Parts: sequence; C-alpha cells; structure tokens
Amino acid sequence: MQWIPGIITPGQGVASGKNEIDGGIRGTIRAQKRFFRQAGIDTDSLYDGTINVDISPLEYQPIKSSLTLRNVQWHPTWAPETFSLFACRLEFRGWTYDGFLYYPHPETKPVRFPGHHIAEIWTKYVDGVAYGHQVRLGILTDLLILHGASSNSF
Repeated sequence: MQWIPGIITPGQGVASGKNEIDGGIRGTIRAQKRFFRQAGIDTDSLYDGTINVDISPLEYQPIKSSLTLRNVQWHPTWAPETFSLFACRLEFRGWTYDGFLYYPHPETKPVRFPGHHIAEIWTKYVDGVAYGHQVRLGILTDLLILHGASSNSF
C-alpha cells in the first residue's frame, strides 16, 4: 500500500444529498447502494456520501478495480452508468478507515467529473472531518497508478 497526502475539498453535494439532482433524488450514493449490495459489497457500514480528497499535484489512473458495475440504471431518466470501486484506506487524526475510491466512469457520467486529482472516498462516517483538513490515502498500486510529482507522505 502506498500512502499519499491529500486535502478534504468540497464536491457538488450530490453524492451525500446536500444538493438535489434531476428527478428529485437526494443522495446519489443512497440511490446506488442497492446495486453495490447486490454485487456483494457490505454497504451497511458505509456513509451515504463520499469524501472528496484533492491529491494534486498527483493524479490517479485506474488499472484494475475491486469491483465494476456496468450499465447501472439507478436514475429513472438518465442513461445507465458504469461505476468502479477501488479498495483503499483513509487516515485522519490517527484513525484508519477502510473504504473505496468511488469512480463513476466519466464516459457514462451525466454531470461534471471532478478530475483524476480528486479522489471520491466512500467509507464509514468519519467524525470531525471537514473541508481543508489534511488526510492520507492508502492506495494499492496494482489497482491505481499515480502520476505527477513525488508521492511522499507529509
């Protein structure tokens, strides 16, 4: 596992339900959870949202997912999407949380993709985490490749 530093950054608020999307859906993760559950992921302990971690100047490149779901019709009017999960860990204030880098494939995503310098982390609820906080991500380099400047820990 390779550990890299990151900063918690605001997202669009649609994964958590802070902002509503077309069709009156509040919380894209909540709407998608059943598909991940059906594929064998224990979603009961995972928070209904993602934590956006800015890892710039690094960017990640997906190589081999822990799970990929294709043609998921989770929204009543949008075209089906493809999602991949990559096992990872999030470290914050001395605590380590197992989770996934949540990757809605940009070619099937109807709304703006944040870019490969933002890692959307799907894990259990992390008490006290807020925008601007420093975290570390533990990634498996056989699942994701990092590009950019040095990936030394802080």
